[in-house]
Amino acid sequence: MSRVLLVTPPWEGHINPAAGIAAVLRGLGHEVAWVGQAAILRRLGVADRLFACVPFSAPERPPGLRGMAALEHLWMRCLLPLATCMDAAVIEALAVFRPDVALVDQQAIGAALRIHERGMPWLTLASSPGELATRQETHTSIHEWTTASVRVLADVLGVAHCPDDALFAPRGTLMPSAPILMGPVPEALRVRAIGCLTRHRLPPLPEPRTKAGCHVLVSLGTVSGPTGARFLEAAWQAALAKADVHWTLVDPAGTLGSRAAPNVTIAGRIDQLALLPSVDAVLSHGGHNTVAESLLHGCPLVVAPIRDDQPVIAQRIVEAVAGLRLRFSHATASHITEAIHRVLFEPAFRQNAQAIGTELAGGEARAAGVLRTWLADPMQALAQVRHEEMAMFSNGTMNERA
Repeated sequence: MSRVLLVTPPWEGHINPAAGIAAVLRGLGHEVAWVGQAAILRRLGVADRLFACVPFSAPERPPGLRGMAALEHLWMRCLLPLATCMDAAVIEALAVFRPDVALVDQQAIGAALRIHERGMPWLTLASSPGELATRQETHTSIHEWTTASVRVLADVLGVAHCPDDALFAPRGTLMPSAPILMGPVPEALRVRAIGCLTRHRLPPLPEPRTKAGCHVLVSLGTVSGPTGARFLEAAWQAALAKADVHWTLVDPAGTLGSRAAPNVTIAGRIDQLALLPSVDAVLSHGGHNTVAESLLHGCPLVVAPIRDDQPVIAQRIVEAVAGLRLRFSHATASHITEAIHRVLFEPAFRQNAQAIGTELAGGEARAAGVLRTWLADPMQALAQVRHEEMAMFSNGTMNERA
């Protein structure tokens, strides 16, 4: 048995995959502890030993920020301050829990520095392929900027030696995704795509289909906030225009108020995994969790990316012919209506979504195989990852889709 430390930022899309990893680890007989924000970890059902960090709330990014400006705001106003808030809990966990190995979220940057400083074997948990894309040769300026920012953080935390690429563990990265959603990945990162890990969150029975006809889910994730107000209004108008379809609009900020229509359900929160078996298509901002879980259930997508990793994921969906892409800032009700109609009634979108869903299924078994090998010899495992291992997802038909 090994003592395994999981470190995650306080965001649902990062914690849920990590909780799937934790369930696999417990099933293999290992002891698990977490560093993270207590309130959200407990709300999401994490019951393992917890080293709670100082509560942190990310500031709302201005709606107009895109590209490099959005990245700089994310790092300077969110990721680097978060690292300082988590640092005391990381140090405590390392001293008290004395883990044998660690699995660190790609955005828990300070924890990666501390663990590297101790020489402990660790893996990166990449909750989205967005950061992987910045390691491609076409994004060298972004890589250089983030590397410099990590060095500044290392100075602030008093970490004596900062590795060249502190965001990714030298022994490998686990990615709860499928290769087709990741795109080209630098070989040096030793990324293992393991599929979705949702078994720990599944309801006893899926929510039954209660309405005849097609059902569309509209979700902009849990962190879009007021940025999504205009788009949700357009989705509401699209729902009114396409009254033969039932729409569920997720509106956590309450921007749509108390309005109602016979074919529309407005909800502040939903149990997405319970609802997806009754859904025929998903309109999303392109967050990786929503995209992966939708495809896991064979749902084609209409994706309107806002920023960060979302444009990368949206492009992967289009290339796989599993959905369509809209411009978030310019999409109108008619654009949404047309795109939803296409993914609902043009068979190729559903067929390709279902094929990707098959690749995403069984994440727990894949994760168990990787973790069993790695924990048996963490200093060597994953150092000999072979390209052919990626074929565990498919027989090559994904590259033949037109």
